[in-house]
Amino acid sequence: ETAAFQDEAARAPAAMALLPLVVADELVAVMLLCAADGRYFEDEALKLLTQLAANLAFTLDYLGKAKQLHDLQFYDGVTGLANRSLLLERVEQGLREGLGGSQGMALYLLDLERFKQVNDHLGRVAGDSLLKQVGTWLRRHCGNTGLVARVGVDQCALLLPRAAGEAAAVDLVDTMLAAFVKQPFRLQDSMLRMAAKAGIALCPEDGQDPETLYRNAEAALKQAKLRGDRRLRYSPQMSATAAERMSLETRLRQALERGEFLLHYQPKLSLHSGKLSGAEALIRWQDPRGELVSPARFIPVLEETGLIHEVGAWAIHQAMADARRWRSAGHPPVRIAVNVSPVQLRNPGFLPQVWRTIAAAQQSPADLELEITESVIMDGVQQNIAVLQAIREMGV
Repeated sequence: ETAAFQDEAARAPAAMALLPLVVADELVAVMLLCAADGRYFEDEALKLLTQLAANLAFTLDYLGKAKQLHDLQFYDGVTGLANRSLLLERVEQGLREGLGGSQGMALYLLDLERFKQVNDHLGRVAGDSLLKQVGTWLRRHCGNTGLVARVGVDQCALLLPRAAGEAAAVDLVDTMLAAFVKQPFRLQDSMLRMAAKAGIALCPEDGQDPETLYRNAEAALKQAKLRGDRRLRYSPQMSATAAERMSLETRLRQALERGEFLLHYQPKLSLHSGKLSGAEALIRWQDPRGELVSPARFIPVLEETGLIHEVGAWAIHQAMADARRWRSAGHPPVRIAVNVSPVQLRNPGFLPQVWRTIAAAQQSPADLELEITESVIMDGVQQNIAVLQAIREMGV
């Protein structure tokens, strides 16, 4: 034992040096150097070693910042999921390497329903918490074979090796959406269930490059939302519909600028007296090509693009101006009903806008009636009730 102790003592270093590695004024590591010769750590050697420690600290700082830049470039800051850039890069990589074998890939775009209401009513922190939980669920559901990305405020994407046949790809998303709607997510002190809609694009049929595949999945998702379907697979007709819709949006913006909208009035008659008891303002679009366009065709586009706020404000203003003109011509006062979109009702500026319009027209608030549908009330009950009570208090 004595001999072993002497051997250990003989192997012990005669000198040691501790050199700190400091990054951004924070100690991140310590470098320990040992030497058998006590003269090794003299002034010149220590200067060189100190410089070495500084170089190592610089390298750690550089690598850390490089990782941060990489994360910012390719990952979502809220959920930690891949972002759109990394998704498209993986599609490109899959195309090069033949991901999924001869079957190719399937891209699913998911839109979370009612996420905006969560953000608006519970706050951004709750919204971020929900997105993180959804991201975790999607990653667990997809396993190690796919990539989950966040590609929009309330949209995620799944890139998966494709199962054989279109039916299998559709069945996969059906199963996932059915499981998703049953999954509770905890927000603050309550449990919330979410639903989602999906657009599906399959490679190679629906796109042989990343941008085309993504664009077609996006077109399928938009059609699913417009039609109320839970999910839709892309078809070439969707691209034609999207192009037509973009053209319609441009023409509607021009219609607003050129004053092409007009109101038709449908009289309301009292069955008891046969006299006029009111009128309903029905908006129409007089297309320059001579076509009188039905609201069923352009109102959804106005709502989707946000133009409904300007067109809706114009409709109320025009209705009040017409009522004033009729009264000036000697006709008895008549209450005019104007339809209100749910998008307008949710706009914080809607109430002040109605009041300003009535005041500018020098009309009684009782001359205006706002018509809404039952579905408006059911979507955000408490908020809508408060808005309706405020409208009633105006005298409308």
